[in-house]
Amino acid sequence: MFLIPHSILSNTCERKFALKKLQQASVDSTGEFIPYTNIDLAFGKAIETGVQSVFLQKTKQEIFFDMFLAWDMPLMAAHPKGNPKSFTDAVIAIEKIQTN
Repeated sequence: MFLIPHSILSNTCERKFALKKLQQASVDSTGEFIPYTNIDLAFGKAIETGVQSVFLQKTKQEIFFDMFLAWDMPLMAAHPKGNPKSFTDAVIAIEKIQTN
């Protein structure tokens, strides 16, 4: 008979399962939770916020401020592999969306 662990059955979404594992790994030795963030997530949140603000027909200044609030990394952070995922790259992407 083949047994399936309960942890596999309770996690039907692979992404949520992976995120849960990452969050479990982000607890320091004292048991304090360390918020999990990286440049990819920060870039995605900034782009998402910018697109929503464009659809809400906000001004450029309001859009960029909303994106700034969504960015949860140091403002001048860069991708460790050199990928174009900085806050500046997010602003440029939203400007391109606005002009089209």
